[in-house]
Amino acid sequence: MATTNGTTRGPVRFYGMNACDDCRHLKATLQKNAIPYEFLDITDLGTLRDFLELRDSSAEFDKVRAQGRVGIPCLVRPDGSCTHDWRGELGITPDQEASEQEDAAVLAQASAAAGAPRGGAAPACSLHGDHSGC
Repeated sequence: MATTNGTTRGPVRFYGMNACDDCRHLKATLQKNAIPYEFLDITDLGTLRDFLELRDSSAEFDKVRAQGRVGIPCLVRPDGSCTHDWRGELGITPDQEASEQEDAAVLAQASAAAGAPRGGAAPACSLHGDHSGC
């Protein structure tokens, strides 16, 4: 059970993908703070279907959709609602965030698990192609 904002809860669940810089940063921060998590990888078609159902029915995504963004990482609360403000939701302070080195370690681990060549950088997941985020 993870402790966040003074409450005990199960593992943090979030939708994302390994090609997303923000998702890798969230993973690294969770690992740094020993917060258990469940990564819901939207590159899996079944998970993508579930994510799109949530994305299409939740007001949390209104601004994201208007900006042409994907909307990840997206934390799923125990009640099924979601948020993109993972720092606020988890009570993460700047000194608890992962460093670039920790992000790189998470990327290397994720790339190895996915069978990607070593040393390659993952593309940003912005739909606009401007590397401005997801």
